[in-house]
Amino acid sequence: MNELIFFFNKVIISGMVLGSIYALGAIGITLIFGILRFAHFAHGDMMTMGAFITFY
Repeated sequence: MNELIFFFNKVIISGMVLGSIYALGAIGITLIFGILRFAHFAHGDMMTMGAFITFY
């Protein structure tokens, strides 16, 4: 039972969180590209800055 709880907490939950972060970044890039018609990759910089602020 402990292995199942460990698997659920470490693999399933963290995979869903990481996947949702990637999805938000992809949706943001797609939205900006759809509106402005050129690729603007500042979302990665903003996500990295937010992650570092949250970490500190």
